[in-house]
Amino acid sequence: MKPQRKSSLEVLRRWGVTILVLGAAPALCHSEDAPNSIEIGVTQENLDRGFTDWQSVYLTASHKLASRQVVYGELREAEHFSERDKQFVAGYYHPADDKTTGLIEIAASPDHHFTAEWSILGQLERQLGAGWGLQLGWRHNKYPQTASDLTVFTAERYWSSYRAGYSLYLGKPKGAGAASSHRVAFDYYFADRNSLGMAFSLGKEVENVGGVITTDVRSIAVIGRYWLAPVWSIVMDASRHEQGDLYVRKGVRLGIQRVF
Repeated sequence: MKPQRKSSLEVLRRWGVTILVLGAAPALCHSEDAPNSIEIGVTQENLDRGFTDWQSVYLTASHKLASRQVVYGELREAEHFSERDKQFVAGYYHPADDKTTGLIEIAASPDHHFTAEWSILGQLERQLGAGWGLQLGWRHNKYPQTASDLTVFTAERYWSSYRAGYSLYLGKPKGAGAASSHRVAFDYYFADRNSLGMAFSLGKEVENVGGVITTDVRSIAVIGRYWLAPVWSIVMDASRHEQGDLYVRKGVRLGIQRVF
């Protein structure tokens, strides 16, 4: 790792984890009669400019208590720039009324080299009818020397075999100004539960760890899920992420899910 960029990359990787955790809602995909789900997967991300690669492995499990009432947990181990973190996540979905669902999630890392020492997420989802839905979420991340808040607003619509969504991210590190980024996603659902989608992100990211760092970011991702059998599916992602003029990160993810 290049010593002159260590402090900047320390800041940016923490912010990147924050965006990913809040921006990607848990994929609680079950067959109609299966209340339980378990998924295991790996990620591999390659960075240019001589920086070491990122890797992670994860195990996610969920249990459906009732309609729109789900508990889930995740264990993840990741390596960024030759440092390794473990993270534990637990969450709970609960229906507030016929059209509104709430989510509360907590996460903790005993290592917290680049992930938050602990974080809490609250989110509300409202179904508006005619395929429209809104989501509003807020996450607070606590690091050993600082903290940050991230608010996400999402508007989406389902029609026929398609889904389109727009998300606005507003990040506010402690003691620094806010920054915004945008994400547009499009998904196509085919052959029952199979799906293929694309997502584009653009904007600025900022964090404060002994100094404020702001960079332009731009990314594109292709995401797919394919059911091999009624209870088995695979998920595959490919992405390209530009972190200002610091580096370009290219990654893939492969996971396998079992419902029962």
